[in-house]
Amino acid sequence: MKLKLVLVLLFFSLITPLSSSQAQKKSKTNNSKTAQTAQRKIVYDLSVADTTMHAGLVRQLNNIKRGWPDAQVKVTL
Repeated sequence: MKLKLVLVLLFFSLITPLSSSQAQKKSKTNNSKTAQTAQRKIVYDLSVADTTMHAGLVRQLNNIKRGWPDAQVKVTL
């Protein structure tokens, strides 16, 4: 179970930079003002009671908020 959660977190950490680069490509083709005000909603489902996994999720959430300060993030337990 821990391995599965680690793989999911790793997957999202790898996907985040890709979606960021896709947003940059879209902003070049679209109006840059529209791309900058796009609303981002992110949902995490954490179903493990391991405190190290919780710490990893908090680090990931801090990275998201640093990159997208206006992003709406929800964590379900």
